[in-house]
Amino acid sequence: AQPSISSFFVCSQESFDFAKWVLLDKMGSSVEQNILVTGGAGFIGTHTVVQLLNQGFKVTIIDNLDNSVLEAVHRVRELVGPDLSTKLEFNLGDLRNKEDIERLFSKQRYDAVIHFAGL
Repeated sequence: AQPSISSFFVCSQESFDFAKWVLLDKMGSSVEQNILVTGGAGFIGTHTVVQLLNQGFKVTIIDNLDNSVLEAVHRVRELVGPDLSTKLEFNLGDLRNKEDIERLFSKQRYDAVIHFAGL
């Protein structure tokens, strides 16, 4: 059975299962698909980033670190190992800052955005 939208907010695994279902259903194979995760250094964001990397996605995080720490991103790199870490990019930035967004989207194309940033 396909997860309902309400399961997206229940826990990290159910959130990831729903996001994976949506991404794979809409985009086909996950190979080299580039996903932007806003708030990716937070608790739910880091768990999702680990799962996305393990599924073969390239992941870009944007986070202003107001409610998280850069150490969380370093921990993600440790968990996934050096090979998968090459598919992870971290950007310090704020979604409320137009220049941060323009800089982010000018250097990369994204196949999907998963929004966890609290604004």
